This record gives sequence, structure tokens and C-alpha cells, in this order.
Amino acid sequence: MADSMLSTVPSWLPVGMDPLTTYLLEIKLVGDRKNARVEYDWFIFSKVIDSNAMCYKDFIDDIAKSYPWGPNETVTIGYVDMRATKEENEEN
Repeated sequence: MADSMLSTVPSWLPVGMDPLTTYLLEIKLVGDRKNARVEYDWFIFSKVIDSNAMCYKDFIDDIAKSYPWGPNETVTIGYVDMRATKEENEEN
């Protein structure tokens, strides 16, 4: 089974990363409409992560480094597994 999974390596997977533990995340950053910066209210970006090599704190720190938030901004992290949600909708 592992051989068949490796033969269908996704095009977004960087060379050298394990296809069984690497995920392509679609991340939506949303600002509070009252306090949002003018340059962006919300936006979506993609990030490839290896679940064996990155812990949650490193993940958040990496996002903060790329998209820093201000001292009066509160950051809340949520997670939605779109694949699981799609499968649940198909069953109903």
C-alpha cells in the first residue's frame, strides 16, 4: 500500500519531504473589522508543513514571522479538516 501511495506524489510536495507526513495547508488570516489594518482585512495563503518536523509553537511562530500582528491584535487559531468535512457531507 505504501508503494502505491508514493507513486502518486502530489505536485506541491517539495523534493525530499515525506509524502506520508507532509500536508498542504490553506490558511485564512482574518482581522477584526474594527481594528483591521488598511492593507488587509483578511487573506488566504498556502503553507507546506511536515507533521514530523514542526510543532504547533513553531508553526505559529513561522506564521507570525511572515505576517506579524500588532501589540493590540489578538490571534486565535482554529482548524477545519476540509477533507473530513467533505466526506461527511457526501455521506449525508
